[in-house]
Amino acid sequence: MKNKIFDKMKAGSENGSLQDNLRMKLRAVVMLMALTVSFVFTSCETDLDIKTDDYIDKIVINSIFNNRDTLAVEVTRTFAPYETINVEELENAQVLVFREGQFVEDLVYVKREQDSLGRFVASFIPEPEKSYSIEVTDTKLGQASSVSFVPGMFEVTDLSAVKAEWGEDNITSMRFNFKFTLHDLEASDQYYLTIAFPVLEKDEDTGEWEFFAYQYCEMLTGDLPLHQLYLRNGLLFKDDAFNGTAHVVSGSATTYRKPFGDFDIDYPPDPDKYKVDSLHMHIWVHRLSPELYRFCSSYATVLKNENNIYSEPSPVYSNVENGTGIFGGEYVVEKIVDTK
Repeated sequence: MKNKIFDKMKAGSENGSLQDNLRMKLRAVVMLMALTVSFVFTSCETDLDIKTDDYIDKIVINSIFNNRDTLAVEVTRTFAPYETINVEELENAQVLVFREGQFVEDLVYVKREQDSLGRFVASFIPEPEKSYSIEVTDTKLGQASSVSFVPGMFEVTDLSAVKAEWGEDNITSMRFNFKFTLHDLEASDQYYLTIAFPVLEKDEDTGEWEFFAYQYCEMLTGDLPLHQLYLRNGLLFKDDAFNGTAHVVSGSATTYRKPFGDFDIDYPPDPDKYKVDSLHMHIWVHRLSPELYRFCSSYATVLKNENNIYSEPSPVYSNVENGTGIFGGEYVVEKIVDTK
């Protein structure tokens, strides 16, 4: 598809002037704006029925599994675009997991009080360099399946984190300069990098500071060409520029001095109850399976364009057969660095 689009662009530049091509694009934008205005002024008078008989409910499988945690799977169903948004769990589905093609376990549905969605949970932690497949069967929606694997282990060494002079007089933020060596393997690989500091909560009974949540940093680096910004301020990148070498990654990580993030506390936070542990930087490097990278990369494009009303719709990659969602493996390395 990309080649066809490129060929059309190339033909346009050869058969007509660049100014003509730009004029055509501007005309398309003007038409789009006109249609938008038309909708604005007629929507109060016209009811649009967008229901379609072609829509078919599907099973949704969501599972990102790794070498550190017990395998778990969320199973829901899709809903039509004209329906009220309501995530419906398929808690009575049968979820079977196979390792290297051999049956391993029939997963058990578990939903804790603090969970918004329940999960089908296994009793094992996935092994590196092993292939896992899943079969989900629902009495109404049929069967959906998928396959992925946990990539092999790799090393991250020579880590350092030093508090930067920038922002010493900044009362809201602080910055650290970080560096580490990523020992990339010979195969073509994809990665996801995140950096965070722990947020601590003071126990009312003991007076001890305990872990509460992670506060993720915004990163700047020039050592990861063509990276994409992803969830938790993370960076998605490939090893095309350093395949099979020990690659040094350095940059800056900025975070807030006071707890602020995707966790439920009142703001401004009570300093006698919550604080950021700026003495210990946590660095996670995820080696992603190809299917998990394609999912994350496509979703990163959606996040990038979500506030641009003129952007083209961006489909999110799925590797689920007869359904949708993601079943993808990763190998995760976590390092804790004492800041200076």
